[in-house]
Amino acid sequence: MLHLKAFNFDCAQPICTQYQTNDPVKENVKQEPSETAIHEACEHWRIRGNDAYHAGQLSKAEEFYSTGINSAPHVSAIGYSMRPLLLCYSNRAATRMSLGRMREAIEDCTKASALDPDFLKATLRAGNCYLVLGEVEDAIICYTKCLSDGTSICLDRRVTIEPADGLHKAKWIQFG
Repeated sequence: MLHLKAFNFDCAQPICTQYQTNDPVKENVKQEPSETAIHEACEHWRIRGNDAYHAGQLSKAEEFYSTGINSAPHVSAIGYSMRPLLLCYSNRAATRMSLGRMREAIEDCTKASALDPDFLKATLRAGNCYLVLGEVEDAIICYTKCLSDGTSICLDRRVTIEPADGLHKAKWIQFG
């Protein structure tokens, strides 16, 4: 039987130990890391990414967020919290925006929104990317979604103020 002994955060892989059993089939079966271990690994890398981002080490932050993304499953399992994965995608998008890589940031925003369509910060970031790229119609769609989505209560005023500001800028660009 295999038992999860520890989680190696440096390589985001489980370290398993094998115990002797009388069943050779069971001895060769690999056990998946627990949901808690996956959650903790993803969260660990997200926090390291946040620290690097705030220290101005954007390439390192991107690397840490990517490691967090790669440590988590990309399908929703019943009972598994996708929040750490969602935040890694969203934060990597912010990092890529700071690096001027808007297309890659939009891809990350799209993946974050697919995990939780009510997480409007990803939609807001996508709108900001589209506006920088001059894709005004797509920016307007994103900002309008942020402003019209009444399904979730948002305590972050930026998700209300920034889309309104972005929508105003986009319409000014579009209509002059």
